[in-house]
Amino acid sequence: MTEPVAGEPMPQLQLFVVGDEPNSRRARANLGKITAQFGHHLDRVEVVDVLKEYKRALDSNILVAPLLIISTATTRVTVAGDLTDLEKVVGILNSLMERQ
Repeated sequence: MTEPVAGEPMPQLQLFVVGDEPNSRRARANLGKITAQFGHHLDRVEVVDVLKEYKRALDSNILVAPLLIISTATTRVTVAGDLTDLEKVVGILNSLMERQ
């Protein structure tokens, strides 16, 4: 895992899910595993249920869920699906944190 530079903003994660559907449950669980690997370095994690907050999903142009958006000041990466490919998401996060 890459150690972040002090004072630099960490990536922000937004996971868009659909209620308690099986894929959404798996995505939440897998996101928990991913964030646990980074400890306090990922403190900006938000889960948005599109059934409850459909306007936010529309405003963010979310057309499929579950969908993870990883954002920094200069980059936005989206990962669709239930995040079962943990290595892929961790690799993206490490890559973004190295650029910080």
